Amino acid sequence: MFGLSMEDTRDEIKVLVAGVGNVLKRDDGFGPAVVETILNKRLEKEIKADVMDFGQRLYDLLLRMKDYDVVVLVDAIEGEGKPGDIYIIEIDPSEVEESELTNLHDPDLRKFIGIAKALNFMPKKLYVIGCHPEDLSDGVGLSQRLFKKIDVVIDMIHDILAHSP
Repeated sequence: MFGLSMEDTRDEIKVLVAGVGNVLKRDDGFGPAVVETILNKRLEKEIKADVMDFGQRLYDLLLRMKDYDVVVLVDAIEGEGKPGDIYIIEIDPSEVEESELTNLHDPDLRKFIGIAKALNFMPKKLYVIGCHPEDLSDGVGLSQRLFKKIDVVIDMIHDILAHSP
């Protein structure tokens, strides 16, 4: 797991920015690319959060989530829109249906969040920022369209955390 801890810099509120995705499937590596950019630009102090790349290690993320008040997950998410569209979803823990712990290799984010609730690992606030992928073929590196969205998403993370309790 790659990342830096800044948990002592935010007034008693522990915040995690987590990149998730498969870097070997081009645009599915969007979450890790955002985290890598934050760390390379040394923005974690400005964001005032722990910033970590979890890749596909959802078990590790699940175990860490319980230790945070606010979690921002960054991932590639196919939605109703077109490649490059960005989705921000605030998850209300009270509205999440619990899921059984069966297989965390399943990329279904809704099921993952349901497992977190069933295990009582949900943070007080959970946000998902997703960018609609263009290319999920085998290979390393984002499409140009998604690469251009990295700084946009970092600005969104700033905005979310500026308005979190």
